[in-house]
Amino acid sequence: EATWRMKRNARKIDRTIEASWQPRQNSYQDIWDLGSICGRDALLFGTGFVKTIEDQDLGAVLHERVPPWQVLVEAGDAEHGNPRCIHHQYPAERYALASLLPKHKDAILAAPIMDSRDDATLWGIDDRYRVDRLLVCESWKTADGPDAPGIHTIVADGIPTPLVREPWEYRESQLEAIHYRRPVEGFFGTGIMDDVADLDGELNEMVSRMIQAVKNTGINRTST
Repeated sequence: EATWRMKRNARKIDRTIEASWQPRQNSYQDIWDLGSICGRDALLFGTGFVKTIEDQDLGAVLHERVPPWQVLVEAGDAEHGNPRCIHHQYPAERYALASLLPKHKDAILAAPIMDSRDDATLWGIDDRYRVDRLLVCESWKTADGPDAPGIHTIVADGIPTPLVREPWEYRESQLEAIHYRRPVEGFFGTGIMDDVADLDGELNEMVSRMIQAVKNTGINRTST
């Protein structure tokens, strides 16, 4: 049974976590506003993602939405729904990335701009309004135990060496998945659109049968 001191510490931790959720989370008012959007992703696409990040300038832990199409896993690794390796591939603004990783500023500023065809195909961005960005992939291989750490890397297209390569001591990545309906096998869930698609097919079939029934029972009336 928990002692008084343990209960008191638990309450302090709860208050600390709740306080960290109150501030603005990048473009969202607070963690609940962000959560509603990620929940919408789960509803529409089957799975939504929240990423926990450290803002060193603010000295705070923040969270951000990750579009589900930016998350990659290997099918075999994710067979049982808990992949040990997970990747977040996204376009990053060049100068923001250089500010985040100042040790690699020269390499980041010299890297080729993200191909406009990638922008249009992968992210649906009009080339006329394209900003100077690099294609970045952040990856985690989770730890197997205290003596078997995983690895965390950040690489960018056009830069031959990793921007970040460090041990990862945790059994989870910085990505948290929210599923509308968990899959029987695999990682990504199914959303309400799958239910609507099935219903839409049934409705179309029913309408076709009704039209055919009208044709079969129709009476031709001719004047004499």
